[in-house]
Amino acid sequence: MVLRIVPLFTLVWLLALPARAHTWMWIDAPVQGAQVASDFFVGGWAIDTAASVDSGISVIHVWAYPADGRPPIFLGEVGHGPRPDVARAFGGAQFTNSGFGVIVRGLRPGGYMIAFFPFNTLIGGFDYARAIGVNVTVVGRAPAPAAAPAPVDVPSPAGSVPLKVLQWNIHHGVGTDGSYNIDRLASWMARLSPDVISINEAEKNTYWGREDQPARFAQMLTQKTGQTWYYHFAQEFGGGDANGKGNLVLSRFPFTSTARDSLSWDRTMSTTAVIVNGRTITLTSTHLDPYSRSRRLSQAQQIVSLADQYAEARIICGDFNAWPDQSSISTMTTRYRDAWADAAAAGRARSYAGNNGETKKGRIDYIYYSKGASVLSLRKVEVPDTRDASGRMPSDHRPVLATFDVK
Repeated sequence: MVLRIVPLFTLVWLLALPARAHTWMWIDAPVQGAQVASDFFVGGWAIDTAASVDSGISVIHVWAYPADGRPPIFLGEVGHGPRPDVARAFGGAQFTNSGFGVIVRGLRPGGYMIAFFPFNTLIGGFDYARAIGVNVTVVGRAPAPAAAPAPVDVPSPAGSVPLKVLQWNIHHGVGTDGSYNIDRLASWMARLSPDVISINEAEKNTYWGREDQPARFAQMLTQKTGQTWYYHFAQEFGGGDANGKGNLVLSRFPFTSTARDSLSWDRTMSTTAVIVNGRTITLTSTHLDPYSRSRRLSQAQQIVSLADQYAEARIICGDFNAWPDQSSISTMTTRYRDAWADAAAAGRARSYAGNNGETKKGRIDYIYYSKGASVLSLRKVEVPDTRDASGRMPSDHRPVLATFDVK
């Protein structure tokens, strides 16, 4: 069991387990030592590996222990949401609803230990030996996002129509301040004014916010831009548009077709087609394995092969979890052009001081366009600075925005 799970999760072991309990718990957010807003998301997953009917953990009690010695504050009793990735990792459908999460509101600024206490139904009580504490600093409410920087204006050739493509891994809707806030993300998207958007780590009715993010993003963009937006969601770890985490395409153009393709190791492609300037544009959103180079290579090979079934002009976006020198990226560039690399070579790539196109600990988020896409001409690429005055971002990834001309 340990060998199967280690590539997916780093486990926190605290004390020896009670003889009848096999509680495993992991905290996704907040991370140890995080600075968070007064409203922030806490969540993770918990199971008893000996359970056979359900996860074995009925509820999680969450408490905040102030560093200044004030009495602890009860933050809530949280139930469960779907975590099919945990069920697959531990090899049991009973662990599907093992996720938990809640938005904490109203803690005053200061230091706290956020403590998680799982109630284990197999022992009929709280498994205090498996409680986990995460130290955070509440720094106050996050300010409204700043206006997006004005893009460099390069005119379109006569007869061409501009197409702006945005790629963004949104980290489930949680910013670097620990705050779950998809309205903040949608505000940034509206400011950047894309025509189509590729989103990774979108959540549909999971414990991350407990809402239908794909539908909500379309609604919010419609409200913020005054234009109708359409969406297509491809869940990972399952089929179709079922609840869970996945890849989302948003477009202000109606879709002429949509598709979902499965990749190895529970990854997917969300593919759509739209008409721009009388041309078919196929946009795919995908997200490669974060742990294994060999898995990413295999997935990239599958993407290139599967994409062949779709019409040109093809654009593939996603979090590839790989730097430009890795084999999965060279596999993509045999058939596709790397928009940032092309724009940089032409002097049309723009970022901000201290950033050279890095999206998260390097450049791992990409916009590719097919070498056979003769109707597409790359105009420019940007990595906008989404930090607020305190250095906090709406996601742990930076977005990438490419502008094409459709001839």
